[in-house]
Amino acid sequence: MPLSAVQAEYKLWCAKISSIDPSTEILKLLEYCDGTFFRAMNLLLKVMATLSVTTASVERSFSTMKRIKTLPRSVMGHDRLSALAMMSIHWDTVVDPEEVLDRLAKKKSRKLLF
Repeated sequence: MPLSAVQAEYKLWCAKISSIDPSTEILKLLEYCDGTFFRAMNLLLKVMATLSVTTASVERSFSTMKRIKTLPRSVMGHDRLSALAMMSIHWDTVVDPEEVLDRLAKKKSRKLLF
């Protein structure tokens, strides 16, 4: 298919989807795309649907785990490690100390038995 035909098809496709929300997922657009009339756009949408978006979030998680899981912490449990990772990843979340104390006060008493 010549480039001019693809460009013309793209212009028609843009006119057709102008009323659709721009944040619509690729798979929904693929369902909306008629493969017989918009062959090139159908192919491009299929390619876009199969490409991975990014690996930045995975890489960020690995670097966070590398920073958290040091030698002294290598024996900690899974729950504690997950909690530390969440605190490190979401460092910018504002936590009210009064709310934390209220939640801890409502929990069951944790007295040590000697």
